[in-house]
Amino acid sequence: MEQIENIINAIDNKLLETGKEYLILRQANELLMSLGFVEDNKILKKIILEGQLPHAYLTESAPRQWRIPLSKDGLLRKEKLKPQNIHNKRPNKVSCDVNREEKSVRHFICPRCGSQLLISDDLREEEYIRCSICKNIFPNPFREVSRNFFKSHKGWIITIIVIIVLWIIGASIDNSNNFSTNQKVENSPYDASVSQVVQYLKDNLKDPDSYSGVEWSSVIKTDDGGYYVRHKYRAKNSFGGYALENKVFYLDSKGNVINVIDY
Repeated sequence: MEQIENIINAIDNKLLETGKEYLILRQANELLMSLGFVEDNKILKKIILEGQLPHAYLTESAPRQWRIPLSKDGLLRKEKLKPQNIHNKRPNKVSCDVNREEKSVRHFICPRCGSQLLISDDLREEEYIRCSICKNIFPNPFREVSRNFFKSHKGWIITIIVIIVLWIIGASIDNSNNFSTNQKVENSPYDASVSQVVQYLKDNLKDPDSYSGVEWSSVIKTDDGGYYVRHKYRAKNSFGGYALENKVFYLDSKGNVINVIDY
C-alpha cells in the first residue's frame, strides 16, 4: 500500500511541476525507476492492470497507450495552486526558486503544496525560499538553525574554551617547573651559590627575606647521579634573632633538594 501511495504522489508531483495533463507509461516508468520506487518497467503496468491506479486509462485510438493523469488528491492540490491575489507585502529578500531536481543534502516539505524540496548549499543562508511548484514563499527553516547554533550551544562552547585555556595554563606551569628543576646543579661563577639550594631556603625559611649567603663549598656529584653541597648562611630564627647555619644539602639528579643535615 505504501508503494502505491509513493507512486501516485511521485506522478502527481511530476504533473504539477511540469503542468502536463498526464504521463504515458514509459515516462512514468522512467520517473519511478529514477526515484527507486520500482525495479523494472513491468511492475507499473502490473499495478495498473490490477486496478490499483484506478485513474489510469488506456486510449481507444491507435497507437493505444496507457496514460496516467492526476489522482483525486492531485486534482485537489492543483485547485489550491491556482493563482490568487496576494495583498500582503512580499519579503524584501527572496531567493531563487528551489528546484526539486537539484542535488542537495537538505530535504524539506513545502508547507503549502506538500511537495518535497531539496535545499542546495547556496540557499541555506537565504532569508526566504520559494517553492518551484506552487511559488509559495516561506522563511528558510535551515537558516534559523544555522543562525541559532551558537546560541543553543553557548554553554558547551564556553565550557570547552575554559577547559582548553586551563589546560594551556597548566601545561605552561608544568613546563616552567620542569625547566627550573632540570637546571644543571653547579656553583654560580659569580658567588659560588647553587640556585636550587637558594630557592629551597627561600621556600622553607621562616623569614626568607632575612636570608644571606656566607659560604659555599664546591658541588660534589654522588655515585647515584645526585649531588651534595655545603652551605653556610645567616637567617632569622623563630625568636627573631639572626642565626648562623652550616648545612649540607643533598639533591637528586634533577636538582631537587631531598635531604638537609648539619655540617
